[in-house]
Amino acid sequence: MLVFTYPCFAGDSWPRIIDALQSQGSGHVTPTDPVRIVVGHGFYFETTIRGLSDGEEIQLVLIFKGDPHIKVR
Repeated sequence: MLVFTYPCFAGDSWPRIIDALQSQGSGHVTPTDPVRIVVGHGFYFETTIRGLSDGEEIQLVLIFKGDPHIKVR
């Protein structure tokens, strides 16, 4: 299972995650709807993706490795 977190101001994060799934042929997998998490005075979104193979997970981690907004764990 991958967990994606991204700040509320990065409004294009959700579509970028969906595009990355489709570009690597994993469009059959649907991330959970983002959950808003409040931390202090700020907040961010978190979504999970289940059902990927190990190789698919590694590809997604590599796609977002240098991304300033989307963190994958």
